[in-house]
Amino acid sequence: PAQVESNDKIKELLQKRLVIATEIHKQQVQAFKNGQLEFKRVLEAQAVMLGARLDLCETKAERIKVHEEMVKTAEES
Repeated sequence: PAQVESNDKIKELLQKRLVIATEIHKQQVQAFKNGQLEFKRVLEAQAVMLGARLDLCETKAERIKVHEEMVKTAEES
């Protein structure tokens, strides 16, 4: 029971981290579009967001999908 509770808490915190990282990324994109931020900062925020998504993956297929998105992002930038 304690292990399950601990795992649930970790997953909850990882989900909160993803929500926050996604919001920061959206704000960074908007600031870039408004000419207030360098594109490098957008890429950094995106890397944090994708890392948060990767930490939530529970299957190999989910991890592969996120890694593919990371590669695509790297190629596009």
